[in-house]
Amino acid sequence: MTIKRQSLWLVIAGLAMAATVWRSESQQDPTTAKDKVREIAIKAEKARYNNKTGITTFTGNVVVTQSGEKFEMTADRVEYEEETDSAVATGNLTFKDPDTTITGNKIHSFFGEKKALITGNVKLTSQGKAKKGDEGKRDGSLRDRYKKKKTTMTCDQIEYLYSDGKAVATGNLKFTQEDKKGAAKKATYLEEEEQIILEEDVEVINEKGEKLRCRKATIYIDDDSMEAEGVEAVLIRKEAKKEKVEGPKSVKPETSTESKPAPEPEPKPDAEKPAE
Repeated sequence: MTIKRQSLWLVIAGLAMAATVWRSESQQDPTTAKDKVREIAIKAEKARYNNKTGITTFTGNVVVTQSGEKFEMTADRVEYEEETDSAVATGNLTFKDPDTTITGNKIHSFFGEKKALITGNVKLTSQGKAKKGDEGKRDGSLRDRYKKKKTTMTCDQIEYLYSDGKAVATGNLKFTQEDKKGAAKKATYLEEEEQIILEEDVEVINEKGEKLRCRKATIYIDDDSMEAEGVEAVLIRKEAKKEKVEGPKSVKPETSTESKPAPEPEPKPDAEKPAE
C-alpha cells in the first residue's frame, strides 16, 4: 500500500488542535488509482508515527471509519500498520454499524478485506431491521415485531465481514433472543438474511423450557421460525386438571329446634299423721 507521507506528517503536526484525521490509499494500479481511492479516517487526541516500522499509534478517544462503509470503531488505543493496511484496537472498544454492535477485548481490522476479528469476552448485539417508514411506530404486525427482536451472542471470538454483514462466532458460544436461548460450537449470523445458523452440539431452549438438541439449526429471525437437522427434542405439555364429580349429598332428617316442656313433678304422698 502506498501512503501519502506528506499528508501523514501534516496530520501529526496538527495534533496540537486535539484531533487528527489520517488518510490512506490502498495499493492501486497507477493508471487507475484516481478512480479507486479508498479512505480510512482516524480521529484521536494523540498520535505517534514510527517511520522504521510503518506503524502509527493513536491514543485517546480514537474513532475509525472507512469510506463507503457504515461501520465505526472506537477505542482507547489504535495501532495502524502501513504494510498490512490493518489496525489493532484495545481499551473500551466497540465496532458497530446501523444494525449490529460488537464489543470485546481486542479488535484486529483488515481494511483491504473489510474484515474485523474481535477476541476476548466478545458480545454481539443486533436489534434487527425495521421496515422503512416504521421507524417511529410503536405498534405493528406480528411479523414486524419479530423482525425487531433483540439478538445477543457471546463467545471467545467473532470474525465479522462488515461489508457483507456476516459474523462467524466460535468458542464458548451462547445466544439469547428474547423468547429463546441456546449454545453451540459455531454460529453464523447473516445480517441481510436475518438468520442465525448454529452448528455442532447445538442446544436451544424456548420460554416454555422445551429443549432442542441437534447437529445444525437455522433460526429465521424474520418470522421466528427454525429448521433443524439430527434432532432430539424434549417437549412440555401441561395436562388440564380434571374436576372431581361429586355425588348427591345425603339429606339428614331435620330435627326440631323447639324445646319440649319439662315434665311436671309427680305429687309426693302425704306424710303419715302421728296418732292422737
